[in-house]
Amino acid sequence: YKMRKTSLILIFIYLTLLNISKEDSSSLSIGRSRAHEDKSGPYTPLVVTLSTEDTSEKKKPVYLICIVDVSGSMSGNSINLVKKSLEYLVNKGNETDYFAMVTFSSSATVVNDFTRLTEENKPKLLESISNLRAGGSTNIYSGLEKALQLLKDDYKSGERIASMILLSDGADNYYGHRLVNMFKQLMIDKNKEDYVFTLHSFGYGSSYDAELLNKIALIKDGAYFHIYIMKDVAEAYLKIYGSLSTVMDVNIQLIVQTKYNIMKVYGIEDMYEAN
Repeated sequence: YKMRKTSLILIFIYLTLLNISKEDSSSLSIGRSRAHEDKSGPYTPLVVTLSTEDTSEKKKPVYLICIVDVSGSMSGNSINLVKKSLEYLVNKGNETDYFAMVTFSSSATVVNDFTRLTEENKPKLLESISNLRAGGSTNIYSGLEKALQLLKDDYKSGERIASMILLSDGADNYYGHRLVNMFKQLMIDKNKEDYVFTLHSFGYGSSYDAELLNKIALIKDGAYFHIYIMKDVAEAYLKIYGSLSTVMDVNIQLIVQTKYNIMKVYGIEDMYEAN
């Protein structure tokens, strides 16, 4: 929470924890984030963390599929920013999570099937990202189709948490906006329309098709993000990963009462390392 600086900061917090069994334990920590302090302004950032522990609940691993546009329109700055984006996603992943990458231009290829994000596996994934090159025409549908093939029966039952991220400028040379309905029909034909996964899109370049990328994201409850700089990737990652990694079936309500104005509620890139 960002609050106004004063010589003395008094915070009054009242917590109401609902529907948590006696077997659960909870802890609250409040810390000042020196790493994110704006020394020139009248505000100070505070990190408020409420954690619960229930031995009966275990975090499900996240299975992330990146669908990468490597067509000619992505050459130059766009493909370089895409590479940095992918490197960020790999480096930020937890060891319990998995990463897969599909590339497409006129057709699609599975570059990496699901690979666990251990420190031993990350260098191989980063090498695959470094080797990406742009060229050819743009067939977004082929990339979505290939990614859909990676989803197994586990994703229908909800035993795994899956998400796809399309990284593209949206300049499709084959089907245009028709590909949205085509992909919806493909999910029906493959009996995967009720699979539990989300589909997000990252837009790159100066002549991107935001409308198409947004329509694609809405197919499976996702969001569209335009990526200008790496900070945009960090913010998008927090929103996507935070929603995927949340432990289900724990109902917590946090009520904050303070005499100071709360300017913004937000997540920060390295919140787990903040003091």
